[in-house]
Amino acid sequence: MPLTEPHWPPIFDTGPHPEPLSAPRPEPEPLPAPELQRDPDHNPWRMPSSTPEPVSWSDELAPEPQLIPAHPIVVAAQYQYLRRWKFALALLGVWVVAAAAGAGLYYWWFQSLDKTWPDTAVLMYVLFCTVAALVISMVQDRPMVSATSIATMTAPFASGLAAAALYGMFAFGLVVP
Repeated sequence: MPLTEPHWPPIFDTGPHPEPLSAPRPEPEPLPAPELQRDPDHNPWRMPSSTPEPVSWSDELAPEPQLIPAHPIVVAAQYQYLRRWKFALALLGVWVVAAAAGAGLYYWWFQSLDKTWPDTAVLMYVLFCTVAALVISMVQDRPMVSATSIATMTAPFASGLAAAALYGMFAFGLVVP
C-alpha cells in the first residue's frame, strides 16, 4: 500500500506526502572532460597522449588550512530577556489589578445570598485571564509582553491571595462586613 510505506516528512509547501523512501540511489559520477593541451606544431588544441604521467601526491598536498575564528559583531537590537526587576514590576503591575478584582469578587460573593452570579463571574474572570494570556503570549521578540503574558496567566493566583487575605480579615474581625 503506498500510504503505509516509509516516506520523507511532509513538505507543507508542496503537499502532504512526497515520494516514498527508498534505498539511496548511487549518483552517477560525471565523465571526466578530456584535457586539452597546447600543441607546439601550431595545432591549437590536441587530445592528450594515451600514457599518463606519474603524479607525485606528496608535492601537491597543501598543509591543512588554519581555522580563524569569526570576530564577534555587536548588533543593536532588543534584549531577548528581561532583567529581574523589570519582570517583577510587570508582575506587580498586573497583580495589583488582579488583587483588587479578586477582593471585589470575594466581597460580592460574601455579601450575596444567591451565589450563582458571583460564581459565574469568577469563572468568567479566570477564563478571560487564561485566554488573554494565551493571546498576549503570541507576540514574538518582545520580552516585556511575554512577562505581561506570564503575569496575566497568574492573575487568578493573585486574586485568590487577595480573597484569602480579605477572608482572614473577616474571620479575625479586622473588617466588619
